[in-house]
Amino acid sequence: MSKRRTNLALVADCEVLLKILERFGSGTELNWRTDLTIFNWRGVDVYGSPARVVVLDLDSIGISGEIPSELFKLTGLIELSLGNNNLTGTIPGDLTKLSNLEVLSLSNNYLTGEIPRELSDLTNLDVLDLSGNQLTGEI
Repeated sequence: MSKRRTNLALVADCEVLLKILERFGSGTELNWRTDLTIFNWRGVDVYGSPARVVVLDLDSIGISGEIPSELFKLTGLIELSLGNNNLTGTIPGDLTKLSNLEVLSLSNNYLTGEIPRELSDLTNLDVLDLSGNQLTGEI
């Protein structure tokens, strides 16, 4: 009989996502629950060995508030799509902690302030969509 190993990184990703859900509140269309495997959570793609959350696609699902700082703990993310929601506040410079990001979409929210110059440190970034916000500056 073989022992199953726990993927601690994926467990940590699950815990982070549940904290993010608390921040966004119950008005969202997310089905993130502990009685449902993360592989069936809406907007979440898991891949790799060991498995990690690599895509978080929360486009057009009614989330609101500021971009949660917990997101920066999802270091396996390759794609982060938060477009077409009701996000407010500024774009955190800490997004650079997501060094594997290839796609970042924050379009059509209510984000304000200056575009963080730190985004230029995301060397893998191929797609950046910040359109439809009240942002100033350039990368």
